[in-house]
Amino acid sequence: MTTPAVRPLVPRPVRWAAHAAPLTLLPSGLWRCAIAFGVPSGFDVSHPLHRSNFPGWTSLYLIGLSLVAEGLGLLTLGLVQPWGERVPRRVPVLAGGAFPSRPPWSPPHWAPPRSP
Repeated sequence: MTTPAVRPLVPRPVRWAAHAAPLTLLPSGLWRCAIAFGVPSGFDVSHPLHRSNFPGWTSLYLIGLSLVAEGLGLLTLGLVQPWGERVPRRVPVLAGGAFPSRPPWSPPHWAPPRSP
């Protein structure tokens, strides 16, 4: 017998917000890629982002920046998915453990201890 997959109880608006976060980065990434491929984007000839400077090495930077930003944006999905609750098994020291429920900078962690 197999047990059904248990989904976390995440409110629908929170789930939508986590899915929308990567989409908010998409317009700037597409704009950077357009500049990297030499599409005229309204910059003056004296500006470093003018199309006469592209394609070049800066194109790789702009495309790489777009990919990194979108990849980090996709990590927000881990906040509402089950795979975001446990450390992957391939991580050497923390394999399979749960992430802490509170960040270390939250008040209960840095408040002075109570005296008995």
